[in-house]
Amino acid sequence: IIALSKQKDLEKYGYNVLIANTGEKAVVLSKNNNKIDLILMDIDLGKGIDGTEAAELILKDREIPIVFMSSHTESEVVEKTEKITSYGYVVKSSSITVIDASIKMAFRLFDATNIIEKHRQHLNITLNSIGDAVIVTDIWGDVLSLNPVAEALTGWKSELVLGKPLPEVFNIINAGNRKLVDNPVNKVLETGQIIGLSNHTVLIAKDGNEYKIADSAAPIKDFHGLITGVVLVFRDVTEEYRNKESLLRTENQYRMLFESMIDGICLHEIVYDTGKAINYRILDANPKYEQILQFKKEDIVGKLATEVYKTDDAPYLDVYAKVAETG
Repeated sequence: IIALSKQKDLEKYGYNVLIANTGEKAVVLSKNNNKIDLILMDIDLGKGIDGTEAAELILKDREIPIVFMSSHTESEVVEKTEKITSYGYVVKSSSITVIDASIKMAFRLFDATNIIEKHRQHLNITLNSIGDAVIVTDIWGDVLSLNPVAEALTGWKSELVLGKPLPEVFNIINAGNRKLVDNPVNKVLETGQIIGLSNHTVLIAKDGNEYKIADSAAPIKDFHGLITGVVLVFRDVTEEYRNKESLLRTENQYRMLFESMIDGICLHEIVYDTGKAINYRILDANPKYEQILQFKKEDIVGKLATEVYKTDDAPYLDVYAKVAETG
């Protein structure tokens, strides 16, 4: 009788209303009719499942705003419904204007929730598409999420570290002295500035693997400029370090060979003008070259050949010209 009365009142306000007098029927009706936009759910539904159980079953199949309407005002009953959905709770004795206002508020809240969820999904897609590792923390420095690259480097799954302090997930040390590196997120929260890690920082993953990394941490701010969290972006530079170390070793070997050769050697680069070699700039000279020509390297490096060699040395320039022309 109450349902029929409310139905007539709501239809006067322009709503199309369907009635289900048991929880089971409500679940079936919701499942089979995708035109239903909102449910006013009573709690006491006689025999069978009650309104809270019916609501939980309905929400497993679809996202829809559910407003509970009941004569119960006990705190434990209201709290139980809030754990299921939070689109409103109306006492049965409320006037039609209050019910109408509650329905409209539920629709607005539902639309806002959908917009937030779409933004969240878009953000997750963006984070997961970034080639660098990304960790997001809250204002206390506890982990909120990791993108797949961060999961791979740290060895942690995002769902397992939610709420953990960052150092438990992002364990970093100095490669030289093996001492712990200060938490960059703490520095960001203290200063409000973007912070970069120093060189030679090593990340120790959950499985014990070590990666040399380069990173930066930046504050996340709301519309009022208040810090609400920190985003940490880092990448594996282990291979880069290996290449640099290899290049340095090669350079050192070359330098030792260059310096110890018994022949005088001087390196030049060609100076061109309109495609023609017109001169030669000195780049380097070994000690034997200095000894033979009585030059000091620091006096000639960077100078043009014509500024260094005397006119009697013209044959040298002719040789350089032939080399430049023929390759």
